[in-house]
Amino acid sequence: MLCVSAVLLAACGSSSRPDGSAEAVTDPSSCDSTQTRNWLGAWANAPSLAEVEHADQTLRIIISPRFFGDTTRIQLSNRFGTQPVTFSSVYIGKHAGAGSLLAGSNHRLTFDCADSVTLAAGEERLSDPISFTFDSFEELAVSMHVDGVSGGSNEHRRGLQTSYVAPSEAGDVTNETDGSVFSETTTASFFVNRIDVVAADNVGVIVAFGDSFTDGIVTTGGSTLTPDPAIIDQNLRYPDMLARRLIAAGLGNRFSVLNMGIGGNRLVSDAMPGFPAFGMSGLNRLAIDVIDMPGVTDVLLELGGNDLGLVPPATSDQVIAGLQTAIERLQAADINVILVTQLPCSGVVTLGGHGTPTAVAFRNEINEWSRNESAADVLLDWHPIVGDPANPDALAPEFDSGDRLHPNVAGYQALADVIDLNAFRGPRLSQ
Repeated sequence: MLCVSAVLLAACGSSSRPDGSAEAVTDPSSCDSTQTRNWLGAWANAPSLAEVEHADQTLRIIISPRFFGDTTRIQLSNRFGTQPVTFSSVYIGKHAGAGSLLAGSNHRLTFDCADSVTLAAGEERLSDPISFTFDSFEELAVSMHVDGVSGGSNEHRRGLQTSYVAPSEAGDVTNETDGSVFSETTTASFFVNRIDVVAADNVGVIVAFGDSFTDGIVTTGGSTLTPDPAIIDQNLRYPDMLARRLIAAGLGNRFSVLNMGIGGNRLVSDAMPGFPAFGMSGLNRLAIDVIDMPGVTDVLLELGGNDLGLVPPATSDQVIAGLQTAIERLQAADINVILVTQLPCSGVVTLGGHGTPTAVAFRNEINEWSRNESAADVLLDWHPIVGDPANPDALAPEFDSGDRLHPNVAGYQALADVIDLNAFRGPRLSQ
């Protein structure tokens, strides 16, 4: 049987396996993932350098897309890899809990009609499209077997979602529906960094671009680096809450929300020495993590605080210049820019100087510029929303997760609730 292309699907043909999964049939001439029109991101994350490697292991990465679809493709990434990495097989299925899969839901993915794929150092690759239906916030499982040693590659360190890792001796268990073979868990997300779907031409993609506030970190109180276990698997980031608001308002079929936040990320400087998971600077990743993403129409720009609080610290003028550059680049790409003000954090004493008098003064200078001089299309003034009325430069106690820097869940909800849904432009459709 040959691969054939359909109006909305260009992928390999398939035959059914006894367990209900799809077995790809190769025909390289018709596995062009660019044939299908109007791709947009249903889920994505922003990778940074991983400090672990995988050797002959199967990873089952759990993903909760914020949009729905019935024709899909995934992207594998070796963006920060120092050597090639080979995946002998890759599957997508529906998560039933504890690493197990819904019976009959697991489907093999191919890459240029081949069952395996090797990514060169720095390479990212899209799979061939397949028919695969899922809903917004339905948990999916991308299972991939690393053949050989991956070397240092990439991860999204604080995925805040439990994923599963099988031991090397288990072999390739990508097609195993029982989760018991996956003896290890992780809350990082490795290698897979995007799921696309085919959507109508009136659907836009909102990218939340930022640091730990966008990444959704709620701390345990004593450490800015330790997420509260209670938030794991709960989808309590402010972009999640925004996506739910859009769905409740009847706009869930008009906008997808992608979270491209990285905890510790800075706008004008790359990762602080010793903390590679903090990622490339916002300016250095702006193209690949926002502008080049399919279907992006709007961006929530929330960055700059870590530039003031981490070493070496930046000045307010440097952050303002960085924000100006980001706004200009986004608008040149016809993306609607919603600029977010810096959050209050007076009194922070851990991980750098976020709460020093100098940092607080710089934050206020940036916010005054944002309110009065920036060229952003929309201003989203978050600073007073979670500020303490008795001390406006500090987080209000009811919104403080305990480290005086990161909001708690109620704080993120308050931030999400004040976003004007009319601020999102969506695609410009021809008349």
